Amino acid sequence: MSSPLDVIASITYQLKGLRNKIWGKSHYEGMAQKNTVNKIIDQIQGLVLNINETNNELNKAKDTIKTLELASISKKKREDIAQCFIEKIGVVNALIKSIDTIYKNVTGMNSEAYVYGSFVRQLFEFNVQNDKDIGYGNPINHDIDMTIFSTQEAFLNSGEVFTKIISFLTGLAMVITENGKFNGYTLIAVKNVTVGNTTTQTMRQRIEMIPHYHLYLQKGDKLIKIDMLAYPPAPSDDVLWPNGDFDINSLKLSKYGIQTMHHSINILDVLYNIVNKQAICRIEFDKLLTPVHSNHVTFDQKSGAMLQLMFFLTNRLKIMEVGYKNIYSSTVIPEFYIEKEENCHITQEAPPYINIKLECGHNLSISALTGIATFKMSNYTEAMNCPLCNERIIPKLIEKKILPIEFPIEIQRESPKLPDYEKENIMSDDVRKNVKKCLRNQQSQYVPQNGANIPVPIVINNIVNYDNDETESDDDVDETVNHDD
Repeated sequence: MSSPLDVIASITYQLKGLRNKIWGKSHYEGMAQKNTVNKIIDQIQGLVLNINETNNELNKAKDTIKTLELASISKKKREDIAQCFIEKIGVVNALIKSIDTIYKNVTGMNSEAYVYGSFVRQLFEFNVQNDKDIGYGNPINHDIDMTIFSTQEAFLNSGEVFTKIISFLTGLAMVITENGKFNGYTLIAVKNVTVGNTTTQTMRQRIEMIPHYHLYLQKGDKLIKIDMLAYPPAPSDDVLWPNGDFDINSLKLSKYGIQTMHHSINILDVLYNIVNKQAICRIEFDKLLTPVHSNHVTFDQKSGAMLQLMFFLTNRLKIMEVGYKNIYSSTVIPEFYIEKEENCHITQEAPPYINIKLECGHNLSISALTGIATFKMSNYTEAMNCPLCNERIIPKLIEKKILPIEFPIEIQRESPKLPDYEKENIMSDDVRKNVKKCLRNQQSQYVPQNGANIPVPIVINNIVNYDNDETESDDDVDETVNHDD
């Protein structure tokens, strides 16, 4: 169907044709007709001008309405985020006070319990976020990471305290009473997710054998998960990622204030990086990937190193999705880019996904590289070779360089609280799911540890997960130590 303007344009064209025909008649015979046609044409052109002006005014009105709607959504978004912070801080405060009471009754001293990770970082992000920020400064749908002791030595010296704390919390969860409420949230479950000895070099090596629990607190249809470790993993030659992942995730919050978890990190530098949405990677990839350079190590050793890299790209690089577009490194970092248009030529998975650049000059998708690293092609060789040229697979490392990231198109994401919540992904959900599944299958199962095994056969059903990850599988363990984003 033609628009009104198209119809008017057609009539005007026909009238102009009629006027040209009239020019061929005698002066007196055609003058009146010419004047009549010219008047009609002028009136129609004036009508078109009025319609265009009306459309311009209408478009301006639509833009104004859209601006007001966005302002209203932004205000609602900030109100929801602020309320989430208020409730979570209240829960943390009440929980630490309860832990303090038990700790003091047993030892006569105050506890060292603190919160760390993305939640503390988001407290600062919230104050400098703007309407265009997506996920930045937003604690909704994130759990809270917590530890009770500052070191393994402190835990070993007072290990019975941790057992009493878990026993107390488990008792509250089994019998729902007012005593089990923390800032209006009821403790409904305590789940032991301690990791036993692992057989492969993945992120779990950092937290294996450390008592580890998930606490679930509910208020109405909201659920908060506390991811509690007895103590943080200590840096050592035997522990991978000894310094954590990024400097911006090194903040901790306790009753004594906000500090960094590592003395080598300047808190002012961290705050500067948060404000400028940049992060410094603290992983020493040159050391981490040493096995892939050698001809004298087994396939499993190479696989362990490569799976570490895949874990980093899948689970830790998510900070790019909340605004941290520039990634620095104190040493070197793998070179990669985000493919947004073509399917992977090996796995045929659709974009977006991460492509890793190799020393041989080829690029492999994260899914393809994960598959190669987890499947040994032959028992007669320990090699891990590029499928395109048969050279050794060695990720290309870049020295101290900002990695400019171009984000893929926006993808609508569902959120229980914010219907307008969107996030620009660095990889599709299918790619992330497949890589995580592959990483997970390489790991041992959870086992009880250190006498703190208190099984809680509670199944949480029919609850809108307001503050939890999508799964409660071993992905939750991976998210804990290096602070999920």
